[in-house]
Amino acid sequence: QQAARTALNSLQGAFSARVNHLVEALTHLRIYVEAAIDFPDEEIDFLSDGKIEAQLNQVMNDLDAVRAEARQGSLLREGKKVVIAGRPSA
Repeated sequence: QQAARTALNSLQGAFSARVNHLVEALTHLRIYVEAAIDFPDEEIDFLSDGKIEAQLNQVMNDLDAVRAEARQGSLLREGKKVVIAGRPSA
């Protein structure tokens, strides 16, 4: 049942949407960091208020969740190998 749900979400593009959201968030953060580096004399310091750090932490948490989801999807798709060892029951 879990494999069917995962396949449906994959077909609907849920995983791709999450990855694209991460790419957009990282691009947004990169823009702020580059602006702070390129214009250090501006009155607005993009990096000092902690907002960028909080957003970066959120992106890292989201990335961990996506990695865990991908790992689970791989297990569902490929399965696990199990060895049953012991004496046969007669």
